[in-house]
Amino acid sequence: VLKPGLGHLVDFIGLRRAVVLTLGIFAATSAVSVLVTSMALYFLVMVGFAAGFTNGTVTPPLVVVRAFGPRDFARTWGVLGMAYPLGMAVGTPTWGLVKDLMGEYTWAFLSVPVWVALILIGFALAVRGGRRMWVEQG
Repeated sequence: VLKPGLGHLVDFIGLRRAVVLTLGIFAATSAVSVLVTSMALYFLVMVGFAAGFTNGTVTPPLVVVRAFGPRDFARTWGVLGMAYPLGMAVGTPTWGLVKDLMGEYTWAFLSVPVWVALILIGFALAVRGGRRMWVEQG
């Protein structure tokens, strides 16, 4: 449900705002999740997580087009599209390592807003001048 919702949100408020909004919700709910003790509130946290996770599959192709243009999209996306699965492959054992070293996942959840901030900085830098690169001037 949230993937089509994110697509609609991108169409409605734009790619940049939609990414910032959904990843912001994800970062906030991740930090708050360490305090949640009831199942009802945890369900809301999961919805916040889902809002952020939808960015992993919905927005990357849009970011690539925005940053590099539609020319040679398939070739560019073929290489850059590997980043998400590689990030998941590295991230999952890293979370396990945090649990092994700290005895709990609290620090992993609290680190999510920092990682989201780094992702948003990279996103902003990638799309900042992208449109000028492929749209004809004048």
